[in-house]
Amino acid sequence: MTFANEDEAYKTYNAYAISKGFGVRKGQKANNCKRILRTCTFFRNCEGHSPPISPHEQIDVYMTVKRTGCEACITFKIENGVWIVDKFKDVHNHPFIDDKQKHLI
Repeated sequence: MTFANEDEAYKTYNAYAISKGFGVRKGQKANNCKRILRTCTFFRNCEGHSPPISPHEQIDVYMTVKRTGCEACITFKIENGVWIVDKFKDVHNHPFIDDKQKHLI
């Protein structure tokens, strides 16, 4: 699957994510030695782990996004300005958002 630019690739993956019931965020980008973008990864917004918060820094407000270590992601390889899907990982370790709440993503 190929895309013309980053915006098109992100919008397509984001639409897929919302239809499944999860949100995404932009992640790692890598340049070659000539500083030309070579790869870009979009993650599930729960990817990774939140840093520990000390008791005096805890916030009393409920946070809607918690990092769970989810491994879902998509990586694009950029060749001559064309965004090509290089890796697609659809592994989740959490429940998806209910259909009635997808508009909140």
